Amino acid sequence: MKIWRWWIIALFALVAGHAQAEVRRPKIPANADASEIVEALLSIPEEEIDLTWSKLVFDHAVDPSVDIDATLERLDALATKAKELAGLKANAPRKVAALRTVIYKPGPWNGNTPFDYDFDDPNGILATHKTLAWYLQTKRGNCENMPILFLAVSERMGVTMNITTAPRHVFLQFANSDTGKIEHLEATSGAQPQRIVWQRQVLPMTDRAIESGMYMKRLSKRQQVAVMAEILLHHLGELDEQAERIEVAELILKEFPELDVALLNLADAYRLQIQKRFASVYPTTDSMPLTERVVFEQWASAHDKAVDLLAYLGWQRAQATEFTSTPGQGKPSGVGQSTQN
Repeated sequence: MKIWRWWIIALFALVAGHAQAEVRRPKIPANADASEIVEALLSIPEEEIDLTWSKLVFDHAVDPSVDIDATLERLDALATKAKELAGLKANAPRKVAALRTVIYKPGPWNGNTPFDYDFDDPNGILATHKTLAWYLQTKRGNCENMPILFLAVSERMGVTMNITTAPRHVFLQFANSDTGKIEHLEATSGAQPQRIVWQRQVLPMTDRAIESGMYMKRLSKRQQVAVMAEILLHHLGELDEQAERIEVAELILKEFPELDVALLNLADAYRLQIQKRFASVYPTTDSMPLTERVVFEQWASAHDKAVDLLAYLGWQRAQATEFTSTPGQGKPSGVGQSTQN
């Protein structure tokens, strides 16, 4: 075969490989419910997932005023400023350093108003406060939208960044080519590297929780999308849509079975359903009609299964409201306590 033919074949293979790696953005109907959105995004092949777009789709579902295209433009603008600051030949660590400056240090790149941690609302009391649009507008963020913003802009700079989990927290993992190490970056504190020992002091977690994969593991892209879907669980809780909350939690857990926030929401949604349907009507489980008792026992069993799995995976009650086990007999209102994470 002539040499030029080899070049054509090689070029075709390169283009084909690039095409396979392009992101996919499936069309999601405007009237799609939360579970349909999660199912659609988690069905995308791993190599075609657009993490930033997935986050913005979730955000739009929570707050329809979120303009996905306009938000993407703002992220692109931040990336452009950071790339200019880093220089044309900057490697990944230098780009990350430039992005830290653009986001966290006052200067012309951010109108002399840096992005900061929202000390008045550190956990995002309202689901809408966890959106990227809210963070970009107010420049006050929390442990969910702050790391995701850093990840989103990093992607636009050609830097690979992952999010992963800790108790009630999300942080970044970055493979530093200068040191050859995986760094844990804390987006709520300037995206600076943090030692695991320090992280475990600030965010207590058991050895078992790390070994089981509940915390600190390297996540696939689909698992990162599953983590981002927590905003929908939060929103469904606000709306008291417990059945949909259960469905979304179960979809998330198919992709990330160890995710504590999904298990907590699952248990909490079952608890609230039980209280709403049974506690105000039946003084004891013995007073329930058989058909109602069957439903009660199914829901109670699902609640307890989620609680037991949390314990098995190494979750601990520190800084979270305690569970109580579901009694086989007695008042339906005795099923659990709040498990809202």
